Amino acid sequence: MEHSADSFEYLFHLSKGLSTECRATRQGTERIELLVRRLAKLTQTSYEDLSKEPSQQVWDEYNKMSTENEKDRLIRENYALVYQIECQEYVCKRIWALIDQIEDLLESIKQFVVEQGAHRARTESQFVEKVVQSRIRAVQKSSRSLTESDKTARTKLDLLIQELQDVCRQINWDQVAQTVETRHLEAKILQAQDKYGIKLINN
Repeated sequence: MEHSADSFEYLFHLSKGLSTECRATRQGTERIELLVRRLAKLTQTSYEDLSKEPSQQVWDEYNKMSTENEKDRLIRENYALVYQIECQEYVCKRIWALIDQIEDLLESIKQFVVEQGAHRARTESQFVEKVVQSRIRAVQKSSRSLTESDKTARTKLDLLIQELQDVCRQINWDQVAQTVETRHLEAKILQAQDKYGIKLINN
């Protein structure tokens, strides 16, 4: 749950920053308008004359002055690089959060395999309600927010998926009591493997 809240916190900070920038832009526009009105008053020129469309000569001079030099280009590229690094760090953080959740799911299924021969009805009910469903929901939520991957994280993710498949194959579904909870567990695992294209059990 802690990892799944990170994306909402990140979006909240982005929205807050955007709101601040919009407010600053609006204040800047109002300040420019105020300065133009003061200039019109000092030069005894109407505000409409000062705020009308500039001539082509004025535009040419402006474009000449605003042409990006080497220093400005390097600064702009540096900001773009910093932004890309921050995005990559965020994506990597989401990948490792997904890996942690899959590891939790693996531990839960291993626990189920160990305990399937004893106290079956009670264990299955608790496992389905408190462990498997919550873990699958958490994995689904993180998967939807995952847009990229890096090589190291992908390698570990593939290994974890393979381990998850191996653990699921250890469950002998023919010997497990066919209770409502057991069928619900099997349906959840089948749903997960169909949605993500991961072969977990033979149906």
